[in-house]
Amino acid sequence: MLDGSAPSLGETLAKHSEALLVCAAIRGDDRDASQRTRGALPGSSSALQGVAADDTVCSAVTGKEGVALGLGPGHIRPVGDSLTLHRIAARQHGAFSLDQARAAGFDRSATYRRVSNGMWSRRDDSVYALTSAPVTWRQRLWTAVLSRERAVLTHWSACRLFGISDVPQQSPAVLVPRGANTRSTFSRVFESDQFDDIAVTDVEGLPVTTMPETILVLARDVKGDVLIRVFDEAIISGLLDLKVMAATIDREAGRRTPGTPLLRT
Repeated sequence: MLDGSAPSLGETLAKHSEALLVCAAIRGDDRDASQRTRGALPGSSSALQGVAADDTVCSAVTGKEGVALGLGPGHIRPVGDSLTLHRIAARQHGAFSLDQARAAGFDRSATYRRVSNGMWSRRDDSVYALTSAPVTWRQRLWTAVLSRERAVLTHWSACRLFGISDVPQQSPAVLVPRGANTRSTFSRVFESDQFDDIAVTDVEGLPVTTMPETILVLARDVKGDVLIRVFDEAIISGLLDLKVMAATIDREAGRRTPGTPLLRT
């Protein structure tokens, strides 16, 4: 944190390095983000203008503790391992949990300072994001997953990750064990008392219910014709094995899970 109120070169470089670290790892719908960080820095030396977004440059600009090297003491307080946290955030499209920040050495006061000076922003319960990272749909998915212990993506969020067409634009949806905190202003939270039996896969590093499990969650919440459309598309796309789907439905026998009678036909 700066001693004065006006941004110094040290703070400018530190914030810029966050953008470089994040953009170096984010791909897909965030690909153009790195291009936006490659301009000259106001007040910086020519040697730091037009830098490329890679770990070598980032390490040269920011030390392990996020201190701008060669700028002297007092510019940015050396609290926490910024490089480690930024690499975690980069894998998560700019988002990170409070626990991850703590593990990287950022205590409560360090977190408060970075939120106050605009370097971090609070996204949901105990979840933050680097403000230098673009706010994207995948960042929102990461925020939803990080906000609840053991949360996995499901419902329309899982369908969209699997490539199902005509997915409605909704808040991220996660599935959690029954009894967990389901209150959220950011995401839709479903719960299951059979959570430990639910099959989960990995899509782009995100935990997601498998296609059969996703259809079972959808069955609780969507109309029959919509459910059948998703079911048929999943089969045609090779995303759904009918034997696995049948076993998943059988697991719900006697539980009166909405939608399962329709799926049995």
